Amino acid sequence: MYTKQVLTMAAAAVASVQVAAGAKVDRNAVPNGYYIQETGENSPFWKDLAYFGGIWDFDLCEMDSDGDGQSNAQELGDPDCLWFVGDIPARESDISDPGNPASMAQNPDADYSEQNGAA
Repeated sequence: MYTKQVLTMAAAAVASVQVAAGAKVDRNAVPNGYYIQETGENSPFWKDLAYFGGIWDFDLCEMDSDGDGQSNAQELGDPDCLWFVGDIPARESDISDPGNPASMAQNPDADYSEQNGAA
């Protein structure tokens, strides 16, 4: 029982990112969240996610948190802003970091959901 509790707590700690003002956001709350390299209080994306209550909604999806010309949606593989927690993102490759302006998706509007069987 103790081992299960420790593992559960460790998984929760790994899934959460601490951002400014002590707010925690969950990498599972965004499509392809585990591919995001920039974390913590220096990332404009994590700050925006915390501002929106840790929820991937249309406004956050359409934003360009890092100002590189690609929306958060395009960078995270949800070009149509249709993703919900638990869904397979429309694209799971060519993911870029929406908190780093030097990181950009090569084909930001690609949607491979039909190939993934998620359509």
